This record gives sequence, C-alpha cells and structure tokens, in this order.
Amino acid sequence: MPAAVGMRFSHYELLEAIGAGGMGEVFRARDLDLERDVAIKFFPSRFALDVERLARFAREARAASSLNHPNIVTIHEVGETAGQPYIVMEFVDGESLRQVIARGRVPARRALDITAQMAEGLAKAHAAGIVHRDLKPENVMLTSDGFAKIVDFGLAKLYNHAAEDSSACAADADQAETRSELDTIQGTILGSASYMSPEQASGQPVDYRADQFALGAILYEMATGRQAFHRDSVVQTLNAIIEDEPTPLADLNPTFPAPARWIAERCLAKSPSERYTSTSDLAREIRSVRDHFFEASTSEVVPLGAPRRGRRFRDRIRAWHGVAATVAILLVLLTVPPGNEMLLEQLRMLPLPQEKRIAVLPVESPGGTPEEQATCDGLLDYLVARLGELDRFQRSLWVVPAAEVRLSGVTSPTAAYRGLGVTLAVSIRVQRVGDRSVMMASLVDTARGRQLRATTRELSTSEVLLLDTAVDAVVNMLDLELGLDERAALRTGTTAVAEASTLYAQGLSRTPYQQARTALERYEQQQRLEQAIELFNRALERDPRYALAHAGLGEAYLRLYRITKRPDLVELAERHCRRALEIDNLVGAAWLTLGMLHVQTGKPEEALHDFDRALDRDPRSAEVYRERATAYAALKRPQEAEASYQKAIALRPDSWSTYSYFGAFLLSRGRYRDAETAFQRALSLAPDNARTLSNLGAALYYQARYADAEAAWEKSIALHPTATALSNLATRRFYEGQYAAAARMFEQATRLSERDHRVWRNLASAYFWAPGERARAADTYRKAIDLGEQELQVEPHDADLLVEIADCKAMVGRKEQACDMLAQALRLAPGNVHVLSIAGGAYEALGDRNAALRCLDSALRAGYSRDEIEHDPLLERLRADPRYQNLGKGEPRTAARKHQ
Repeated sequence: MPAAVGMRFSHYELLEAIGAGGMGEVFRARDLDLERDVAIKFFPSRFALDVERLARFAREARAASSLNHPNIVTIHEVGETAGQPYIVMEFVDGESLRQVIARGRVPARRALDITAQMAEGLAKAHAAGIVHRDLKPENVMLTSDGFAKIVDFGLAKLYNHAAEDSSACAADADQAETRSELDTIQGTILGSASYMSPEQASGQPVDYRADQFALGAILYEMATGRQAFHRDSVVQTLNAIIEDEPTPLADLNPTFPAPARWIAERCLAKSPSERYTSTSDLAREIRSVRDHFFEASTSEVVPLGAPRRGRRFRDRIRAWHGVAATVAILLVLLTVPPGNEMLLEQLRMLPLPQEKRIAVLPVESPGGTPEEQATCDGLLDYLVARLGELDRFQRSLWVVPAAEVRLSGVTSPTAAYRGLGVTLAVSIRVQRVGDRSVMMASLVDTARGRQLRATTRELSTSEVLLLDTAVDAVVNMLDLELGLDERAALRTGTTAVAEASTLYAQGLSRTPYQQARTALERYEQQQRLEQAIELFNRALERDPRYALAHAGLGEAYLRLYRITKRPDLVELAERHCRRALEIDNLVGAAWLTLGMLHVQTGKPEEALHDFDRALDRDPRSAEVYRERATAYAALKRPQEAEASYQKAIALRPDSWSTYSYFGAFLLSRGRYRDAETAFQRALSLAPDNARTLSNLGAALYYQARYADAEAAWEKSIALHPTATALSNLATRRFYEGQYAAAARMFEQATRLSERDHRVWRNLASAYFWAPGERARAADTYRKAIDLGEQELQVEPHDADLLVEIADCKAMVGRKEQACDMLAQALRLAPGNVHVLSIAGGAYEALGDRNAALRCLDSALRAGYSRDEIEHDPLLERLRADPRYQNLGKGEPRTAARKHQ
C-alpha cells in the first residue's frame, strides 16, 4: 500500500507530502508518542525486493544515526511498513539550498557561512568513517534561524579507513555501488551528476574527498549562480567532470573573495590527493575566511605571497565567449599571431609533439556489463596492435606494448610520462546510455598534462562497432596523413563481421600478459587461456576468414603449451598462424608467434627464418629483433643475440623497454655492471618505471651493493608495489635482523600475491623471530602449507615447491612428513642451490645437524652466498659447530639467492 496523507503506522501519522523524487517520497509526519513533527522518507518498493541492499542500507543508516551534530539532520528510526522501507528524520522547518540558489547568486558572506556549516557537519561524519557520496543542494536544508543541515546521511557509504588500502573486496563493492548510481542517474537522480567527483563519475572507489569535491561544486554554484560542470546531457556532464575545468570563478564573479575561490578550486581538484588531507582542515580554513571576510570590492587586492591553490584553474585559458558559428572561428584563426597558444588550446588545436611516443591507457567502462568491460579491456591490445601497423610508415610514431602498460600499473597521462617515457597518452571511456554506447577519447600531452585533442563517438547499436571506431578516432586525433598503404595496413587481418570483432577483443582481454611464477598461477592462466581460445573460436565461427582471430588463436595455443607442455597444442598453434598468413600474408604477428613457438619447442633455426619473414613485413620492428635474440641465445650464439638487441635499440633509441630487455639479457649472462648501465639508460627515459627499478635492484644486489639495491627496490615499491620487490626487500631486512620490519613488508606482499605460498612462508619466518609475534607463526606456516599443497596437486614433481612445503612442516613439528618431502626434493634436484639451502635450514629445525651441514656445504659449493647463512637466526647454533668453518671451502662467492 503506497504512503499517503492521513496514513497511520507504528506511532506516526502522515500530515503532508513535502517532496518526491527517484529515491522516494518525503512526508511531514507527527510522532504521536513524543508529540513532535518529523520527516519520513519512504523508499521505492523495489528496495524491499533487494534483501542485500536493504540490509546494507539499514546498517549504514543506523551508523549515521549515531552522528550528533547541529549541521546534520538527526536520524530517529529506520523501519519498514507494508513492504516499504522508510527512515524517520528530524523535521527541518525551512527551505532547501536548491531553492535558495534558484533565486540567483548567494551573497558571499552567506555562501561562506553555509559552506562552513556544511564542512563542519561533513568533518564530523568523516571522523566517524561515514561518507555522504550524494551531497548536492537538494540535500542541504536551511532553517529560518540560519542553520544549514545536511540530510540523507542514511544513504551514505560507510568508509573504513583502516581497510582503505587492504580490502580489494571493499573497493569492488564500492565500484559496483558507483556503477549502480551511474545507471540510476539517467532519469531519476539527474541533478546528482553535476556534483559527482571525478573518481565517482569514472566508477572508481571513493572516500571522504569525494564529499569535498561536491562541497566545492556547491560553493562554486552559490558564488556564480551556475553549476561548474553542467552540460546538455549526463554523459557530457560526467565527461566534463573527469576531463574539463570549470570557467574560472573569478571570471563569473570578480567580487567573490580570492581566498574563498582558492578553497573552491582546491576542493574541485581532479586528483583526490590534491584536495584537503582532512575535512577538519577544510572546515577550519572556510571558517577562517568567513570570520575575516568583509564584502570585497571589485578592485580586489591580493597580498604579496598569498597562497595560490588550484593551479589548473589559473593555468586554463579563460573561456572564449561570443563565437557563435564556425565562420567566426575561421575568421579568428586567420588572425591568430604565431606562437599564440591561448586560443588554440580552447579549440583543442594545439600542435602535437614531433616524436609521437604513445601509451594507450586502460580503457574505462563505468557501469558496463562483464562482457562490455572485457571488450574494453581487449580494446587496449587492439588499438596498440593497429597503431603498431603504422610503425613502418611513420618513423616518428612509437606505441608502448599493451603488456608494458598493464605491468607498469600506469593509469594516468602524468604517470605515463614518467613511468613509460611517452609524450602522448590516449585515454578512452565507453559509457552506456540506454541502448546506445558513447565513446569519449582524448589525446593528452603527458609532459604538460593538458588535453590536445578530444572526440566523442556515438555507437548507435551496441559496442560491436567499438574497435575500428576507436582506431579511426585515435588516428584522426594524431593528425596522421595516411596513404593507401597505411590505410591498408590498418585493416590488415580485420573483419567486417561486427560480432566477430567483439568476440576477438574479449579473447584478447583473457590472454595473460605476464609469465606465471607459481604452479597455481599457471593453473589460473590455463583457465584464462582456455576462455580466450573459446572466444577466438567463436569469432571464427562468425567469420572463418578473420585472420587476426587465427593469429590470436595461434598465440593462445602457444601460451597454453608453455604451461601444459601438451604436444597437440604445438600443431594447433602452428596451424592457425599459417592459416592467418594464407588469408592475409601481411599479418606479421603470425610470423612472430611462429618464431616464438619454434624457439619454445627447440627449433631455433626455424625460428630465425620466421623472424626474418616478420621483418620482411616490418623491417623496423624492435619487438621482432628482441625475440630474434632469444633464438640466437638458444643456439649458443651470444654475440649475435647481443647484436640483435643492439639493433632493437638502434631502431628505438627512445624506448625504455628495449634497454630494459637488453639489461635482462645481460643480467642472465652475469654481466651485472653492463646490465646496470642498460637499466639506468631505461630509467633516463622512464624514471618512474617500477619494473626497471626492480630489475636494477637485482643487478646491484648481484654486485653486493646492497644499500643501492635496497634504494632501487624501495623506489620501485613506492611507485607500484609488487610482491617480488617487497619480498626481496623484506628478505634483506630479515637478514639484517629487522624481523618486525620484514614482517610488515611480507604482510604487504601477501596482500599483493594472496596465493603465493612462498610469501606466506617468508612471513611466517619473520613472525617466528619478531619480538612478541611468534604466536602468529604457526598459523601462517599452515597457511603456506595449504597453498603449497594446492599447487602440488598441479605440479607434484616440483622440487622447489616440495622443499618449501617441507620447510614449513618442519617448523610446525610435522617431522615425518617433512623428512619424506625433503628426501623427495633432493632426489629430484640434487644440485639445485635453492633446494639445498632450504633443506639445510629445514634439517637444522628437525634436529638433524649432519644432514643440515651436508646440504649447506653442497649449496655453498653450488654458488649460494655465505651471507645469508651468517645472518639466518635459525642457523645460529649450527654456525657454532666447528665443522661449519670448513663448509664450501675454496669455492668463489657468488650472488645471494633472493626469496622471490
């Protein structure tokens, strides 16, 4: 039964309807027990059908009801009647801020007073871990005696500060909730779009700083009488929030106090990190401006040295007004003086850099279905591959491989500049609006962080037209003059069947882009590859002559062979690569995959032939020269391998990745100083590349330059934490005796690689020796054992895995099982330094000193570092044994084994 005036339930009587919207109806009601007026909001019946959402809402509302602050409307009760959820709130006798703004600009003094009160209420909520997430003028009530009260905190999202960095599940839930909001915007909460933060509009997790952004947007609107980001449609508004800056507040209201403008600008910063570190600080600053404010005159004087916040607002060119038609634009362009970039930036016509080193950023799809998101994920690979086809024609064009973009963790143009050494970044977002999709693409100057080009394309049917539409859009933004050969290259191997194209993109999204390190990771990659193979085959069912799908299938079979070693996969991989070339012999990727396949299967001479055929199609491909080097290395021809790497560098001297690959090759040859030089050159081009820094740390470590190695790992972790870099650094801390510090790092590593038994084993060891933490070690060892035994089901003859599990079992007293596994591991790999060194420690833990000494002696003679034995607390008593001093005598010292 719908709510209506006169209705009674519980101890309430509805007196009058005072508001309605997409989120329900609001009534003034009488609390018959306490004899007071209250406001009751009834939510749509569909809420009652979503049990999980209703329960979450109730929890959040009850938490919000604990807030006691004069600038927050009090929540009295949450309940349900006749299938309709409701919330009972304090009744505010006044008007909404929306009604006040509708009458025009709000005088500066009053605007600051309202903003200060809102900030104080928000600060109270944020201190309690509660974020509003839907702050807007409609949700601010103004009483007749001057109080501002924020309403609808019952719809807020609890924000757990302690779990901010560690709970991936919470982040996923937050993204899902945000996507739901974006879906709801069209039609029901249209007004909210203008106040969403950039992170909320793009479907990212939000925290208290999203409320700061909304507060800044409201202050801007009170000062100017217009919304900062409002556009003609929701999609355009969201795009403006993410990409654009509002017209400078000073242009619209020169009399508004400069300090207040700076506050608004800082709140409206695109990056949350550039807003206020706490809302209490924001409230304090607004109060200070309000309390010292006197009506400013139009001849405002800014004190020398006054803080200048919100650089983006002042860096942006003042809006160009008064141009009503294209003819007028052309007339103005004809009179633009040389070097005058101000007008050109407004028209998105700034010149592009001569060297077009490009990174395509991960494609965003807020609110998209899993299939749509998979298509967008594959679009990154597709765009990189298509643009790569132009490489041999456009000498100034170079595109970062998709795998490097993903592995670097780069998601913004600024990060791409320092992390990938690029001059341009392509950013794409695909938003579904009803039965249509809208693609918004922009080209950004990474060094200056400014947008050079932007375009919006509407896909009238569905995302099936997305791939080639995106390619055309990006090529147009790059101002490339394409001849017939270039245009033909862009269409090499493609299909005219839209559904096949979409399936192909989804297959690309499921192709792993980095090598698995554990048996369990290999199992997970096998599942993904099997999904990719199914999708590529479905694409070929729609279009059997889709050459790119055949080439993709060939690569997927090759990757699957690397994991499973199934001989039939070699034949399948080769068959599909050759089929791709029969259909279109310009598909160089097929020759590249064939070469990699033949290296993998012990046919390096055939591989050289394949790589030469790939070079016939693209003689300037640095990637092919890098892969050809692996064939020379397999043929034990290191000089030719090095020459091939040098050729790749000569072709791409501005590519950090070619130097990084070369450095890895030198590292494998034991040429640590040369490897260091190559990695340093890579870092000169991309100073914030976390993977290169991690590799540099290894090269320094092998030179016994431990302090320098630690510095490289620390910087790598600060830029983009990986379990490998964290575990290596933590291991170093462990052998320095800093057990508690090592434990904290290993804890971080487990969060980054939750199923890697090795990291859990290392963490257990740190707990065992850290003061006051030994009680946590046993459960952690058991966690490592459980994960390791899961991997053992996949690969039962992995000696490294066996000895690591045995070590854990030795530490928790499972002596018989540990001894059996140690013996099995030593039989499988009698000369493996990793197996020998761990077995030595395990036997010592089991009380078998003789076996421990034998294993450690063999490990030292095989190249294991005495440093780790000297600093391993488990081996303290063993080192006191007179026999220890004679272990490994006469053998040269080599690099230490790292735990990861």
